Amino acid sequence: MFYSWLGTIKGRGTVFRPPKPTFDATRPRARKSCTQPTGHAHATPSRPRPAERWRAGVRDDGRHAHRRGRGNHAVRHDGPLLERRRRRIRGQGRARVLHRPRPGLLRFAPGQLRTGELHVPAGVPERVLFREANYYGLLDRVRAARIGELDLERVRLAASVPPERVPVDHPVVRAAPDGGCCITHTYTHGTTARVYNWMLEQRRPVCLTPAVSWVRDAVYLGPSTLLVGGLGLAAFSALTGDLSHHFRLPNLGESVDLDALALASDQETNKMFASCRGRSRYADSYGIGAWDCITGEQAGSSLHFNPESKMGSTNKLQWLPKTKTLMSASVWPSFSMALVDSRDMSVVWSWWYESACEGKNRRVVDAAVMEDERSVCLISEHHDLGLLDIRIQGNSGNVQWLHQSKMSSTSKCNTSKLAVHGGLLLASKDDTISVYGGPNYDLRLALRGSQGGGAISDFSVGGDRLFAVHQENNVLNVWETPPPPII
Repeated sequence: MFYSWLGTIKGRGTVFRPPKPTFDATRPRARKSCTQPTGHAHATPSRPRPAERWRAGVRDDGRHAHRRGRGNHAVRHDGPLLERRRRRIRGQGRARVLHRPRPGLLRFAPGQLRTGELHVPAGVPERVLFREANYYGLLDRVRAARIGELDLERVRLAASVPPERVPVDHPVVRAAPDGGCCITHTYTHGTTARVYNWMLEQRRPVCLTPAVSWVRDAVYLGPSTLLVGGLGLAAFSALTGDLSHHFRLPNLGESVDLDALALASDQETNKMFASCRGRSRYADSYGIGAWDCITGEQAGSSLHFNPESKMGSTNKLQWLPKTKTLMSASVWPSFSMALVDSRDMSVVWSWWYESACEGKNRRVVDAAVMEDERSVCLISEHHDLGLLDIRIQGNSGNVQWLHQSKMSSTSKCNTSKLAVHGGLLLASKDDTISVYGGPNYDLRLALRGSQGGGAISDFSVGGDRLFAVHQENNVLNVWETPPPPII
């Protein structure tokens, strides 16, 4: 609407006087808006809209009438509200992102709850399936339907996890009770440990404080607690990576620096064990300490090895639940092992290998106590398997060598590893894990991971899974047993 303006010149300035507006009762009164300038009282009002329903998210105007159809009531649309809420929460952090369920994936839930079988629609990624199962509280049931009890004679290669950008030398893997794992680097003195859950999703890595502390070994105290040892000993949360507790290492004489080398745990009594090395100006001292996982304090006295004894730096600890003892094995300078009573931390049995007595130049690199806890299996650097009866007191027992390898290893830097599960013996050689069983420990099968991974650096059994990490490109291979069919 145009106005006619009157101008009156008085002196040097110009004064504009608008005409006095007239009131028309027949025209609808316009609603004032913040965008209208002052003085536009007769601006053309907007087109009258239908009666609005003053509820959040209800659209009842003419533009959205085609959505609800003729004769239908107004429909509440929560899409824009949820989108605004999602944007607001997304800016606050990653942990509070709203989850939008997918109704198409809910078809597996009734059958899985009724029969225990898992039928997933075709073309659905595993990450999406796990996310939906976690949202509806079915993640434990999905895991039970996907992973059966570990049977080494029926295992299959389930997954191959690619490595990080920069491969490391001599990685070590440790299995978790719930099917996850962690990877550390011992020989290269890495400062962190990579943690994976049972869905093989990488979680936040754990790091000893200060950040320059080396990680020597790691062991799981439970599904959610990870114990890491190196230039210090600390417990971390395997879910978040946060520090839970710092343990004090035992006093080893006049030692200045203390290292935690090998770790072991007893989940029944909530105890953990660590072999320690103390460095001083004169000589290194070695020992084994025990801690209470609940209080975090040292449980009893620690075991100190005599410098003149055969026991040197302990490289491996194995907890024996039947006899409540701890097996301690040392590879350098010569192989020696001992059984330690956990009640008073005293040595009840010891043995060391003397290759000169046999007339052959063998060097034992690893040992594992069988599940009956009556014998120990040994493996040499040439992949020879030997059996030793630990019921014979002292060093009078001789090793009965079962298998003598006639093939030399193709990897010069690879060291054979041993493990025991379900009465079977597992031994690594190059890129293969051999499984032995029976009274004479005959070869049952050989497991080989992904091609091009190189020699196996380490493997671990736990959580109904078998993990193996390779040396060259650090690929992580995972074997598992499919659940038996439900009849």
